[in-house]
Amino acid sequence: MNSTFAVVFAQDVLGRGIAIAVTGMVIVFAALLLVTAFITVLPRMLNVFAQVVPEVQHLHAPQSLSPSPDLLPDDAVVAAIGFVLHTKIQRQTETGDSEGPMQ
Repeated sequence: MNSTFAVVFAQDVLGRGIAIAVTGMVIVFAALLLVTAFITVLPRMLNVFAQVVPEVQHLHAPQSLSPSPDLLPDDAVVAAIGFVLHTKIQRQTETGDSEGPMQ
């Protein structure tokens, strides 16, 4: 009797296991179909949305990415900044001061 119970129990678990596996595969397949359908319909939805809510017109002129020549510092200012940084770094290395950023 004990072996009969084990065989029936094994068949029952195996039968439910296959049913659960098939059910899981169907759920995953359905979810993938929904994702595919959403990705397919998304461009059309965005076109409709763009017609309902138009793009905001900017009131200012577009800015260029390159700075204008009159805003750049002249060579004397750049040389002075470079000299100050150089001397500050030289003093830190001579004294062995490694406290982090320049002060």
